Amino acid sequence: MREDALLTGPLEPTNEPYAVAKIAGIKLCESYNRQYGTDYRSVMPTNLYGPGDNFHPENSHVLPALIRRFHEAAREGLDEVVIWGTGTPRREFLHVDDMAAASLFVLDLDKATYDANTEPMLSHINVGCGSDISILELAELVARVTGFKGRISTDPSDRLDRAGGRHQGNLPLVPGERRDSSPISLRTSRSIPKINITRLTGITRLTGLLKSCRRGGPETCV
Repeated sequence: MREDALLTGPLEPTNEPYAVAKIAGIKLCESYNRQYGTDYRSVMPTNLYGPGDNFHPENSHVLPALIRRFHEAAREGLDEVVIWGTGTPRREFLHVDDMAAASLFVLDLDKATYDANTEPMLSHINVGCGSDISILELAELVARVTGFKGRISTDPSDRLDRAGGRHQGNLPLVPGERRDSSPISLRTSRSIPKINITRLTGITRLTGLLKSCRRGGPETCV
């Protein structure tokens, strides 16, 4: 999803309050910049994960929820874990350390470069890792990391699977969610398709998803 797609269609219903609040913040920054000449900048992350995540069984996001479920299943010797929905929707995930690096990169851009790649009332920049994974593939990855040896089953009857909705916890459909393929990158809506952090600063992908899951379990569960 490109930046210029923001507000061109209805918001995902289960995520609408979160999306509205986030968009309001972006528009506030843009309005201050236009009216008072400030230089506020907005970045829009994809789904984040990492240390300090919320592993609550009822209100956590998809990755920590899966880590907890598979960790507990492995610990208790269960034969099966059922994931909600078909497992086919795909999502992109970014480690919080990478998001921090991207935010600092945007903060340090000279104003001419930032202005050349944004517009006054379309100034946010999407940040993502450049690759996505299906919910089922994510479950299989977490199973390997946590040592779960049983079956992984899907429940296509679950209502949250409709239209690629939420899974295994609250999985936000971020208003600026990216679905392209590139290294950690900052996407723009102008003729320059992206500002690639790896190319401009030498930053490479800091943490693979598998390695991050190992250190990101419930209270470092694995």
